[in-house]
Amino acid sequence: MSRNKIPKTITIQREKDVWDYRLKGWTYERIAEKIGISTHGVCKILKRLHDRYRKQHLEEIEQIKSEQISQLEDMFFESREAWERSKLRDKIERIKRAVKINEKDKSIAAVSDVGDLNIEQRDQDGDPRYLEQCRKCLEDIRKIAGADAPIKSESKVKFESDLAKMSDDELIQEALATVNAATTQTLNGDNTGEEENQE
Repeated sequence: MSRNKIPKTITIQREKDVWDYRLKGWTYERIAEKIGISTHGVCKILKRLHDRYRKQHLEEIEQIKSEQISQLEDMFFESREAWERSKLRDKIERIKRAVKINEKDKSIAAVSDVGDLNIEQRDQDGDPRYLEQCRKCLEDIRKIAGADAPIKSESKVKFESDLAKMSDDELIQEALATVNAATTQTLNGDNTGEEENQE
């Protein structure tokens, strides 16, 4: 059975009309009667339009998610570098100086060095505000990727006692590995956690 091919211009106009009438709240039957096609034809046109718009919006959403994750990763690494810089040794230079005071108006007349330069260096713990910013970036990345729900992982579970023994670098590496695994699992559509729950 051969079908008459409808010209593309007519198809596009029909889609536009069906969509406009439906947005006005018209029923399928009324649209079909107005355009001169069957109700089933109206249904097919609306389904095709819904599928097209859904696909277009999903692609836009994925693009926005990708851009936001990239921005958050940049913020994470900048915060991490700032935290590393805040841990560098603090260098304090001190030198003994003599101050000559002007007797008339009690102002400083001259300053001269009278002692040796004394350099003191202290270790710094690092500014925890940068680590908090890192944590927030990772949390936001997990939310955008849809990985903030608990997932089962084959990797060794770290208990609080294990975490307490870890250095700062190890903690950050563990957090990054967990987020990367969850993000990859979510983006790949891996449903192993759901399948395990159903068994």
